[in-house]
Amino acid sequence: LLEAVRAYWSGLDEAGKAIEGLRASRPSDPTVLSLASVMALVGDRRDEARKLAEDARAAAPGSVAAAFAASFVAQADFDLEKAAELAEEAARLAPDDPAALARVAELRMGQGDLEGARRLYDRAGEEILLRYYRMMVELCRAQGALPVWVFMPALSAHRPAGGCIRRSPAPHR
Repeated sequence: LLEAVRAYWSGLDEAGKAIEGLRASRPSDPTVLSLASVMALVGDRRDEARKLAEDARAAAPGSVAAAFAASFVAQADFDLEKAAELAEEAARLAPDDPAALARVAELRMGQGDLEGARRLYDRAGEEILLRYYRMMVELCRAQGALPVWVFMPALSAHRPAGGCIRRSPAPHR
């Protein structure tokens, strides 16, 4: 188990180094800035993630990646309305992008629109959802939260719904 954990974190370190290398060679590329923003969230560096997402949006106001990254930052800041607005912007910019559809579906589900979420999950497809769920687990863990996935018949018998639950501090005795 310890070896698996080391390999996992090593993979994240390698990804972070690769993104930093891209930032050095393409400092204003909105996709690179967006990736760096998400990696900063995974590393629980929200201020840095917010700045990178803002820089990505300034570099390319119509970038799907920038809207997507900004949506995750807004969610990490507990601004779910803004997170949904930004995810919907990404979906408008790329209406057939499975990742954008899955992101909007997750946020709609959180807002109680189960039917809308189910339709979007159906459009997104299985493979992208599995990748998306893995990314969400990373973001939850980075925020000190527990990733929770449940099967909800109202959404689909085959697709789990998920989110993050904050860990409560241990009670004082």
